[in-house]
Amino acid sequence: MEERTAESLSEFVAHVSQVCDEWREEDERASPWFRGQADARWSLIPRAYRYSRISEDDLRTEFRRRATPLLTDGRPDDVWEWYFLMQHHGIPTRLLDWSEGALLALYFAVRSGLKEDPTRTAAVVWVLDPWWLNEKAMGQNCVLDPTDIASQKYLAEVGVSLILPDLPIAIRPPHVSRRIAAQQSMFTIFGAQQNLVRALPLSDGFESRLAKIVVPATAAPSIAGDLERCGISETMVFPDLEALSRELTDYYALGLVTPHGFRPAGLTSRVASFLPTPVCVAVGRWPCPSGASASSICSMWAGASSPRRLRELVRARSGGHPMIARRWAG
Repeated sequence: MEERTAESLSEFVAHVSQVCDEWREEDERASPWFRGQADARWSLIPRAYRYSRISEDDLRTEFRRRATPLLTDGRPDDVWEWYFLMQHHGIPTRLLDWSEGALLALYFAVRSGLKEDPTRTAAVVWVLDPWWLNEKAMGQNCVLDPTDIASQKYLAEVGVSLILPDLPIAIRPPHVSRRIAAQQSMFTIFGAQQNLVRALPLSDGFESRLAKIVVPATAAPSIAGDLERCGISETMVFPDLEALSRELTDYYALGLVTPHGFRPAGLTSRVASFLPTPVCVAVGRWPCPSGASASSICSMWAGASSPRRLRELVRARSGGHPMIARRWAG
């Protein structure tokens, strides 16, 4: 299995392009899917197989019974649509989420990068050729729809016993919710094998169509900021009120994200406790005066011992710049 490392957004995009080009030289239909994970050590195991005891039938029955009055995007039409909806709202299933968008997957890998975390590990974006997977799993070089006969071997009505096939398959869902549509979601559904990496014949590197792009922990904050600048944000990925609330909280209360995706690097909780919220927010908007770059202002924040000292440092560096003075006036 091929492994690459990306320390910037541009390097990640270059890796994606190279992988896609290489696979399309062998099969012009190859159209990779992507999955972002915050920890590169995690394998490709669906949530249902991360529990020692779980009753999928009970979960499906109870979710369907209690979710009906909470639906906002219409009622699912069949067992597959209910199953996809369960997955996207956190119920353990045998599905793994993938996306047709490489940058969307990268966002999931580094979305916590804007928050300070000394325990952060390297993240990863997995790249999969779903056509290749289905050819290995069932001898069909195509991506399945839920209505296909081969798909029915993996999911049936509650109470119907199935002998699950061994290998997972790639399946294309209908857009039953705004979230599935926004994330360009695709899925693999698992059978008896619980780990995609171990299930596939990956020892032959020239045949493998599963790759991983590792993002070092030190690169996550800058990549997360670059994605924000490119419009890959919380509300773009999660088009609902909860995501809007998270994004506004990060922007106005925590000073983590600005309209330009800028994060005050190295801002400690000690400094944040005495900074007025408008100052945390406004740095991305400032046309910084000569000699007062965003990075230098952040350095002042981290080195200031008090609000008064911070004001003195800012005024000295900015030459009494009126925009900065107005930010402090309140």
